[in-house]
Amino acid sequence: MDILHYDITLDFTLMDDDLISGACRVDFRSLMDEVQLLHLDLLALTVDSVVANNALLDFQHAGESLLISLPQAMQTNEDAAVTVYYHGTPVEDPTWGGFYFSSGYAYNLGVGFTSVPHNFGRVWFPCFDNFVERSSYSYHVLTNEGRTAYCNGLRTGVESAGDDSLLTHWQLQEEIPTYLACVAVAPYTHVTQTYQSITGEDIPVWLTAKPADTTDMKLSMINLHNCLLGYENNYGPYRWQKVGYSAVPFSSGALEHATNIAYPLITLDGTTSYETLYAHELSHHWWGDLVTCRNAADMWLNEGWARYSEAIFLEHQYGEISYNNNIKNLHKDVLLYAHRNDGGRYPVSGIPTEVTYGDHVYNKGGDIAHTLRSYMGDEDFFEAIRDLMEQRQFTDHSSEDLRDFFQQYTQRDLTAFFDQWVFEPGFPEFRVEHFSTQGGNTYEVIVQQFMHYNSDYYTDVPMMLTARDANGATHSQLVILDGQETVLTVQLPEGFVADNFYLNEDRGISMAVLADQKIAYNDGLNDLDYAEMDINIEVMGGVDSIFLRVENHWAAADDQLVQGDYYLSPDRWWSLYHTGDSSTEITGTIRYYGNENDTKYFDPLFFEYLEANGYNEDSLVLMYRPNGISAWAVWPNYELLISPSIDNWTGRIRINQMHSGQYAWAVPTGPTTVVERKDNDISIFYNRSNISLRAKGKRGTAEVFDANGRMIKSVSLVNTVDLSTQGWSEGVYIVRWTDQATNEQRSVRIVIEQ
Repeated sequence: MDILHYDITLDFTLMDDDLISGACRVDFRSLMDEVQLLHLDLLALTVDSVVANNALLDFQHAGESLLISLPQAMQTNEDAAVTVYYHGTPVEDPTWGGFYFSSGYAYNLGVGFTSVPHNFGRVWFPCFDNFVERSSYSYHVLTNEGRTAYCNGLRTGVESAGDDSLLTHWQLQEEIPTYLACVAVAPYTHVTQTYQSITGEDIPVWLTAKPADTTDMKLSMINLHNCLLGYENNYGPYRWQKVGYSAVPFSSGALEHATNIAYPLITLDGTTSYETLYAHELSHHWWGDLVTCRNAADMWLNEGWARYSEAIFLEHQYGEISYNNNIKNLHKDVLLYAHRNDGGRYPVSGIPTEVTYGDHVYNKGGDIAHTLRSYMGDEDFFEAIRDLMEQRQFTDHSSEDLRDFFQQYTQRDLTAFFDQWVFEPGFPEFRVEHFSTQGGNTYEVIVQQFMHYNSDYYTDVPMMLTARDANGATHSQLVILDGQETVLTVQLPEGFVADNFYLNEDRGISMAVLADQKIAYNDGLNDLDYAEMDINIEVMGGVDSIFLRVENHWAAADDQLVQGDYYLSPDRWWSLYHTGDSSTEITGTIRYYGNENDTKYFDPLFFEYLEANGYNEDSLVLMYRPNGISAWAVWPNYELLISPSIDNWTGRIRINQMHSGQYAWAVPTGPTTVVERKDNDISIFYNRSNISLRAKGKRGTAEVFDANGRMIKSVSLVNTVDLSTQGWSEGVYIVRWTDQATNEQRSVRIVIEQ
């Protein structure tokens, strides 16, 4: 069946009792011969009757399924209509979405976060409830007690229905999925504005609220028209009949109902504090409402791009710095917290149902959209978006569809981009290992790539490389990084003598590095919070200013060159570059977070290793090397600031007399090559050719990580599994068991030697 149109009549005169009654006429077309049943979705409401051509039809309504027997078999391209009469109390989703009766308001939010499927049209009218079936709508809503109704599209009439009752009519000519259909009832009025589109068309803007709230609503949305202009310039014309927002007493978000966004009253406080929220919802009229994700597993195509659109709005409203700050904070949130909030590290496409509306979809989705812009360049990126919206309007698409469409606009290999950034978890991590002069103004710069919970090296990554001289002058150029190691030949301007090289100063690529920099003109504290390091300049020395750049690398500290036997952090490490002189004195503070019960849990592999092998925080040492080709050695001047205990895995390291170079924590290791761990019913041991796990009836997952934190093996098991280590390289490995029922984890470190 193809649903052509829904004509919905609703009675809200008993809404104070949380009751509605309705009649929904469904116009549909058969897409095949001999169709005898119409299957609709309707949840928790009572069906009174189903009628076609003034005749009652047989139906079965069980759970969410409404099965209607048609009066006669339909043939291909034949049209028909049925009307379903129903009543009851529409339901809410247990956590977010559905239908709400609150404080004299009645309104729907078209999705349910924990309901499957997430579409939630079925809680208030019979429908085909999915992301791909699009239909036009008309509404006829009866209200009383000074209330009126606002729905999708244009209001076509308001008529008295006796006493204090009103019958309000609405019509939406554009076709939308069921989750974007809406109704909101309250003692509403609306402020009417007009926005002139880039097409020259005047588009009505309706801001709907109770009369006492309209002034604050206008003030809070004072930049709405400029937001529209920014989106039209970047995404193409606004293609809807109206721009609309209806204030509702819901404090946990908004819903992008087409032309009538359900918007939280609490944010309409007369300030612009929440303006990125209305920008986010408006952007759905391109990303989601106009072109919709085909299924929930690709929700990033709706929500990730809407999250990215917040930055586009800020860029248009306030400039490039505002855009960059928004993306910078977004990326840090993704890198540090998305896996904690969502319960794992996921690709943005193919997301599990339980995290459809999680941080990976919203925040990492926006992060990836930003990186794609850097890959393609502004001109190609925005041309592709404008053409996508023009050619695919009022349709659905997948990640593969987006990839193939955008590929027409760039020479970059977007198959590789999507395979790496979209279809796999994690991030790449790039570091300048070493640079050297080749004579004149030619330099060789060696860049290495490591992994942060991704499975392979990224290829064809465009990134800015910046050279800085001792006087503070910089020269940046685009380079292409490819594979595990990239050797770059860099030609600098005549007379430019490089003192340092660093990557991604413009943050164009969202990789597993948090870099922060500033120029200090006085001694004192400099919080480089973005890179998670505090720098205190004790003595400026013989310079007027000091350039500071700190990079927090979220991948393993390269342990190929180490003076002595140490286990270096496989989670992250820092680099510092500063331009002080020999008399400059700098102290830095870094923090470790190894307690899995804390919100900040940034160093899991390192502290799992410590706990599994009987260490405590007193065993920590600080390692240093001046560059990536020098050997790590213990830094002679540091303090461990452990509080409140030596085994809560949380504390600070104060680094005195800091030099430019690289810093990582470590613990000394012994020569043990056979390690066994038994913990209740779990045992993990290594016998020089095999890793054996015994789970005694438990079900779970065994994962093996190398010293760089890269997962090299993952298997599900019940009772027992043996993993052969033949062909594995020498070195340190972490074996981690995760119990499927409890999410409890057990880890053990092994050392493989030939």
